[in-house]
Amino acid sequence: MEHSGETGLPSSKSGGNSSDAEPQQELPEDDHESKLAYKNLSYQQMKTAAEREARVYMASWPMNDSGAKNIPLHGSIISLFRGIRKAPSFNSLVEMRKSIDYRMNQVMGAATMYKNFWDIDMPDCHEVNVERAAWSSEAFHLVCGYALFDEPDRLQGHSYVKGKKYIACCIYHAGWDLTEAKAKLDALVQYKEAGVFDSGISNIEGTSRIRPMIPKIMSTHEGQIREELEKIAQSMG
Repeated sequence: MEHSGETGLPSSKSGGNSSDAEPQQELPEDDHESKLAYKNLSYQQMKTAAEREARVYMASWPMNDSGAKNIPLHGSIISLFRGIRKAPSFNSLVEMRKSIDYRMNQVMGAATMYKNFWDIDMPDCHEVNVERAAWSSEAFHLVCGYALFDEPDRLQGHSYVKGKKYIACCIYHAGWDLTEAKAKLDALVQYKEAGVFDSGISNIEGTSRIRPMIPKIMSTHEGQIREELEKIAQSMG
């Protein structure tokens, strides 16, 4: 199997794997939006895109691999890279990309926009390991009471807590007490409901909003992708 010189992970180039020739599968008839977004992609194009976006996601401090809501997605990513199971179906790759896009854009991307709105000087959400960053449980519980992030749809996997923990980190970093933090969060929700913040993910074929982030993330987190995948492998036994 060929390996990428950039990450040491299996390359997306074909090595005669029969999965490369797997025919495109139809998505559910009621998921018209997904069909429009992906109907012209071949299986190999979808697989290559999923691999690329999975690498970016795994370099974005996605949190504990053994967390109940992380296991399905992280397990499918490690299987994709290492060929542990049979080749994923076209539909499975669609769901993987949608789950990653949800986490990267509707959660981490939104959290970064909120931080910028507050004008707080700290790294963007995808650059922060919230499991090691400083935040208070009181601030986190306060944040959890606000509808700051869209819930995932049925193809986007589980809800994702990183955005809430990141906002709690922002509150801690800013030095706000709970009263001031509540006022800041109230204003944030008002602006979100007014449509100031973009909601939703890109459905344009092959142009996920993850793509512009790839060079920056890959240049700063090359080694972490391997580390994250190793942790997944260990948690899967």
